[in-house]
Amino acid sequence: MAFRRADPMDGPTFDLAIIRSATNNFALENKLGKGGFRAVYWGELPHGQEIAVKRLSCNIGNGPKQFDNERRKRMQLDWAVRSKLINGIARGLLYLHEDSRLKIVSVKLDVFSFGVLLLEIISGKSNCSFNHQETDENLLNYSWRLWMENKALQVVDRTLVGTCDNEILRCIHIGLLCVQEDASGRPKMSKVVAMLENSSMILPSILPPAPSICKIRNISLGPQTSSTISGTGSEFGSST
Repeated sequence: MAFRRADPMDGPTFDLAIIRSATNNFALENKLGKGGFRAVYWGELPHGQEIAVKRLSCNIGNGPKQFDNERRKRMQLDWAVRSKLINGIARGLLYLHEDSRLKIVSVKLDVFSFGVLLLEIISGKSNCSFNHQETDENLLNYSWRLWMENKALQVVDRTLVGTCDNEILRCIHIGLLCVQEDASGRPKMSKVVAMLENSSMILPSILPPAPSICKIRNISLGPQTSSTISGTGSEFGSST
């Protein structure tokens, strides 16, 4: 049995046997979550590509229709929409940093947060929930590694691949500049806006990203265990 494409907007076709093997037959430990009419499972294809599989419930008649509607809504969030969103947020932060009379923002942290958001918009993934199964990387480090390996397009939402790849790669470059561990190397929002709006502007080289604020590690305290957040204020730069 194979999953067939209803139209050209659908993703690739896989045999059910491959999906079962990738998800360990939809094993409970592979289950990422559940909502509405489907459960979502993590899986890995034979060549190493990680996938998320939505399994529709046989008991819900409208499931396939709702699933298709959800997929189409995601397809509507094309690069043109995401690009406008990125540029609009950048200009809003620029106004708060340089034009607003009320100084209520932390400049370096805002730039870092913008970089995280930019990578999330491009990838369609949340940094706080993203965790690479093999390397335990967050979205920032995963994006950085792929960039250094000249494989940055692998982090891009698959619905965007093949559309404006050069522009998307430029935005990934800008996003990685904003999340550098060395806060002094992060660009000001005025420069971020200039880099986004001027495609001929040469971009600086990128240094490694800062530890993710959402990266949690466990610390052994004898018989007790507590959680702490990796990274301190100094790692993310001063508040101004």
